[in-house]
Amino acid sequence: MTDIDTVRLIIADPPQFDRAVQQGDGASTQVLLPNAPVIAGTVTAWFDTTPTVPTLVDARLGLVTFVPAAGDGVDITITYQWQILLDADLQTFLDLEGGSIKKAAAQALDTIASSEAMVQKRITLLDLQTDGPATANALRQHAKDLRREAEDEMAVADADGMIDYAEMVLPPFTSYPYYKYKKEWEEG
Repeated sequence: MTDIDTVRLIIADPPQFDRAVQQGDGASTQVLLPNAPVIAGTVTAWFDTTPTVPTLVDARLGLVTFVPAAGDGVDITITYQWQILLDADLQTFLDLEGGSIKKAAAQALDTIASSEAMVQKRITLLDLQTDGPATANALRQHAKDLRREAEDEMAVADADGMIDYAEMVLPPFTSYPYYKYKKEWEEG
């Protein structure tokens, strides 16, 4: 398991499967997927029942381009996998945190928390309720706990590397002058 996979496991960001369906109008060449970023190589598309290869996929934005455009009334079906953060994002966090997996995971959770707080907000609609700030606070607390665990592990590692005592062994020739001249030194 790579460090990126371990960070992804800690932040609970497994690949998610999704499907987008839209009707072609004969002119639009782009389809914006409802979830992004898209995992590279996972996009499959059909115009009605005919497999179609997208011309371009912008993984970060989830924007799929087809040239030529799907005909008017043609069903465009796209299946894909997505994750909250790209591997490149997680590698950046690992680099910023000196390779510490837990600190990189904490940074990733802080990033997700910020996004959650800005996007979700606190919304109540009929029987549906979202609380982005509460979710963000829970993510930030998890990040704080991960940072504390990483610091505790560093403290233990530092303590394991400490020397309790050091014995100084002198070669026999260094002690000889001491005994030979001890009397002279004492008499002054």
